[in-house]
Amino acid sequence: MKIKLLVVIVMTLILIVSFTTFAESKEISVFIDSEKVFFDAPPVIENGRTLVPVRAILEAMGATLDWNGEKRTVVVRTDSVKIFIMVDSNVATVNGTEIRLDVPAKIIKDRVFVPLRFISENLGAIVEWNATAKTITITTTAGPLPARDGETISTLPETKMIERLIGEGETEGWGSDLGVSFMHKGKMYFLGGDTNKRDAFAPNIIGVAGDFNPSDGMNITWGKDENGNPKEFFAIIEPSSTVPAGAISISDTMYIFMMDVINWDYPAIARSVLIKSEDDGRTFRTVWEGRKDNKFVNIAPVISSHPTRQGKDALYLVGSGKYRESPIYLAVTEIDAIENRAGYLYFAGLENGSPVWKTSESDALPIVDGVKVGELSVQWNGYLGKWLLSYFDYSTSNPGNMYFRTASNLWGPWSNPVFVFSGTRQYDWYEEVVTRKGPQSWGVPYGSYLLPETNSASSPKTYFTLSLWVPYSIFLMEVDLSVLAMAEKRK
Repeated sequence: MKIKLLVVIVMTLILIVSFTTFAESKEISVFIDSEKVFFDAPPVIENGRTLVPVRAILEAMGATLDWNGEKRTVVVRTDSVKIFIMVDSNVATVNGTEIRLDVPAKIIKDRVFVPLRFISENLGAIVEWNATAKTITITTTAGPLPARDGETISTLPETKMIERLIGEGETEGWGSDLGVSFMHKGKMYFLGGDTNKRDAFAPNIIGVAGDFNPSDGMNITWGKDENGNPKEFFAIIEPSSTVPAGAISISDTMYIFMMDVINWDYPAIARSVLIKSEDDGRTFRTVWEGRKDNKFVNIAPVISSHPTRQGKDALYLVGSGKYRESPIYLAVTEIDAIENRAGYLYFAGLENGSPVWKTSESDALPIVDGVKVGELSVQWNGYLGKWLLSYFDYSTSNPGNMYFRTASNLWGPWSNPVFVFSGTRQYDWYEEVVTRKGPQSWGVPYGSYLLPETNSASSPKTYFTLSLWVPYSIFLMEVDLSVLAMAEKRK
């Protein structure tokens, strides 16, 4: 009996070893726009990152490559992107901006291997990893992808630019960014930051929409002074910038969470400041000023069901800390206690499926981790029947890419990220609309603030504002969530 048992154990071990060896020997497959890429040396995984031979992947993606063997440097170029990588260095540059790599480029058997995700995402592509099949799928053009295993959608149909919200018509020559929006007394207001008109400078401006149908534009009337220049509603506190990050109306009072930037040098040093207006935006005063680089610098406020008091609502604050270096956090307070920062409670994880709240901000745990976020926005989406979270992620690329996530509860669990907008791809609408006055290079997008009360249960269209550096302006964007809803129904 003992001999038989020993034989069974030995045979089982042999099978396990054989299976493991087979699994480990299976090479990684890479597909670009459904076409398999063939390498002269197989991809390798190091510290959880896939490295591939650089020339084969770049040729497949239509980029050019310059290799300097003496300096051991790689320069990748497209019409709008220049990536500089040095072998064995953990720092690369994208269009002159330094980015830290989890794994550096390496030379393996006389071939230069580069981090696949870093290269692909900075060239505007979407990267998916199937661990079971050891397959990497890269999509270089925006558009709907089929749901995998009926669980997730990787990317949405291409966004549509509805209109430029500032810099044309009555605001010809103006420049502004962000476009935070909120409802107040039945009207939709928009906030712009760091606004200028040639020699005139107004750090923050406020406007009111004359149209509730974003599909054909918002018809915003922006505040002006007696000379027709941008009218400031709140001045800079610190030397660099004080700009709107999120806003809400409570008891006929406007509350705006501002990001107060002490120093823009990377990484930017900033804090959150709460201001309020009791006269419909004509004047504002400071309520409180937060600490530098805490976990809530950019704050998106929303009202939802109270976490512990059935039938009551509460004020939730979805926030990020160090600018474009932070995961996403959550806080809660009573609606009428928005001005009492000391009374805020911070999400600190789940216990038996229920959220745990702590009184100290230092105890806050992320509701979305593994991202590097600055500006962010959240709104209830009636069509999906879920919360919709919008942000640019700078964890693997700079400029970052824009993503959506969904959740039934603000504390999660949040869905996998859904790609919405590329930080490096120059879209057709940019060429056709923005550059009609002359050629301009792609202008680095950021912001992504969802519009309130425009997400009806019957329409898959949702709307957000997008900022560009070139031209310095705010754009109203539309995206269709139909494929995301279909994926939800298949779960």
